Amino acid sequence: DMDLQEEGSKRIHGGLEELSNILQKTQSKINRIKASCGSLTSLLKVRITGRSDSSTSLNGNSDKLQTEVAATETTENTTENISSDEVEGEKPENKSKPIKSDLDKALDTNLSRLDIMIEKAENAQYSMAHQTKQMRKFLK
Repeated sequence: DMDLQEEGSKRIHGGLEELSNILQKTQSKINRIKASCGSLTSLLKVRITGRSDSSTSLNGNSDKLQTEVAATETTENTTENISSDEVEGEKPENKSKPIKSDLDKALDTNLSRLDIMIEKAENAQYSMAHQTKQMRKFLK
């Protein structure tokens, strides 16, 4: 029964890792699109309005883009930290200890894995919502 649970948790963990990688690639593509098309949009706004207040809005947009990129980098760093913590948390068990101690360690390991998977799922949910919001703003 424990083996089945461990296998299932490994499968879920792998899926979350794959989702995290996809979200990181998507975010980098969104940032490239915003960088190339954002400057074009800003240029068109300046030519159409021809007012001095357009330069103020350009500075506001670049600050906003930098904030969004920083938030994305923070999310990516968190994901990397989670992965490194997980590797440290998986230590081989000592066979000479009593069975109760082994079960306690197995339970602690499973709880740690579950916590990591929950955190990764929350990060993925946040990233997807953030990327959806960025694309909606971009398409307007």
